[in-house]
Amino acid sequence: MKKFKNFFIVDGYSGANQFAPIVAKRYPNVSVFHVQSKKPIPSVYVNSFRSSDYIRNFVYDGNIDRLVRDLSSLSGESIVVAGIESGVQLADTLSERLSSKTNGAELSGARRNKFEMYERVTKFNVSTGKIQRIDSVANIPKIDFFPCVVKPTESAGSDGIFICDNPDEALRATKSLLGKVNKLGIKNDSLVAQQFIGGLEYAVNSVSFDGENCYSTIWEYHKVVSQTGAPIYDWERLVPFNSEEAQKLAAAHDIVTKALGIKWGASHGEYKLYNDTAILIEVASRIDGIANAKLENEITTQGQIQMGLDCYLDSMTSYRREFQIKMNARNIALINCSGTRILTSEVRKFVKSLPSYIGDQLREPKSGEQRVTTDIFSSPGFIFLAHKDEKQIVHDHLAIREAEKSGKFSVS
Repeated sequence: MKKFKNFFIVDGYSGANQFAPIVAKRYPNVSVFHVQSKKPIPSVYVNSFRSSDYIRNFVYDGNIDRLVRDLSSLSGESIVVAGIESGVQLADTLSERLSSKTNGAELSGARRNKFEMYERVTKFNVSTGKIQRIDSVANIPKIDFFPCVVKPTESAGSDGIFICDNPDEALRATKSLLGKVNKLGIKNDSLVAQQFIGGLEYAVNSVSFDGENCYSTIWEYHKVVSQTGAPIYDWERLVPFNSEEAQKLAAAHDIVTKALGIKWGASHGEYKLYNDTAILIEVASRIDGIANAKLENEITTQGQIQMGLDCYLDSMTSYRREFQIKMNARNIALINCSGTRILTSEVRKFVKSLPSYIGDQLREPKSGEQRVTTDIFSSPGFIFLAHKDEKQIVHDHLAIREAEKSGKFSVS
């Protein structure tokens, strides 16, 4: 393998903040830098940015030539990796301009814009259900399929998602979203309506190495409807790779990643299975937003975060296409229905007593902050459960929900 000197992560926020310390520990001869795709950092990610993990933070001001010159001035070969969704397109451009391992800029838009994504993958016979681009309220009459999901074309984390049963609801959703700035700090210039498909939803996590996928986890999603009518995460269950549903999902994901030109690095796809067909909800060329390296190492034989580094910096010879499950696992999303302030200290004190608890990803509320959960950004956080005995996980899962319901975690 070629020896790389510089590692650039673009928007290393949320779970992507795990990359830098792992690189520093495992590859001590590699210098780690951060690239900030826009100023300021979106408010929902500010607290997850660890500036001390990087030698320097390069802030992109819109002048791509100057940024490329600045990065090129560092001696040695470089790697560029996208952290969260907002970093994908800049990472694609930089990796191409620096002649690094790259997915290229040609299909970068289709890897971010959901409408372009759907148009691209349908050419490869991937099912998306019916879709309609929405640039203005004038497009609403063109939606001839209900129920449908109206959402921004360039958002993330269930931000701005509405399930609409009729044209009036689609109109209201459009008026509330179009032209507004989303949680990534991006103006919603366009939306997309996608046919709502019933059935279970799944998350498929993989890493591509020269176009070939190695899988880390596949999760079965369970969601509930928030007070605003938007679907929010409830809990997810780890699915064995050798199961029938996982095989169908992986086969579809192979086609999707190739269609979108994801040749190197992590990808996170969301699908539904309907009549034995995998329906693409969306895919992102970055790690799962709640990926946790410690959790991955405990529950499966290969984790997305470590593979996501090794595909660039080392080799993939020790990894296989399929993962093996070490323990049963669930991720529990905390849901604040009352709007009272959730105390992370109380949550952690309670969950640490549970036999299946192995970790968490909690958000410390700001002083005086009280938020009802309406999307992934307003969830108080996630509890990770794993155990050999599935019954123990179910018991602990129910205990968390009961404590949550009784107000054990909150202060009025």
